[in-house]
Amino acid sequence: MNARNGPAEDPLRLELASTAAEPLRPEFSGAADESLRLELQEALSTFRHWTTQANQVGGVVATADAALVAYAFSQKLAGALFVASVVPVVLLFVYLQAMSTTAHIILLALKLERKLGIRKESLALTYARLHLRPIVTGPTALENIDDDELLAVDADLSKRRWLRKQIPIALYLATLAQIAIAFVALVVYHYRFM
Repeated sequence: MNARNGPAEDPLRLELASTAAEPLRPEFSGAADESLRLELQEALSTFRHWTTQANQVGGVVATADAALVAYAFSQKLAGALFVASVVPVVLLFVYLQAMSTTAHIILLALKLERKLGIRKESLALTYARLHLRPIVTGPTALENIDDDELLAVDADLSKRRWLRKQIPIALYLATLAQIAIAFVALVVYHYRFM
């Protein structure tokens, strides 16, 4: 209880109400509203957790790849270069797992934000623009998509759809480049295979 202004307001409720395009709906007040906010917070932190872990695993795997390539060149071993060419494929699997999992979490966060009346300045919408843009068609499709369309998008997501994005294409090229380097090292520079 605030002596000058009456009862103290919940700062999260004020923030949500100030950023919402429409006021909080009356059916989501009290305990149900708080429950939705907690679910939204947990969904957003789960998304950040998954992406952080994928980045960490990617860093460790890329470092192992660099060390393996350096070892192969120092010892003149073409076989180690061929083994190193498999590492981008491992990175691709890590990327596919993380992105296919986090896509569902982003869509869940979008649904929760819509239930809470958050339309403008939506963090989940920002994540969706960054991670789902080529998969969800149309430049403004994410902003105007309704709950039924979100369910359809959620049901339609598969790992195959992620294979045409920029990161997988870069990993395909890295694999081909490392195989070519290993082949050139074996044939032209006469590196030992093992």
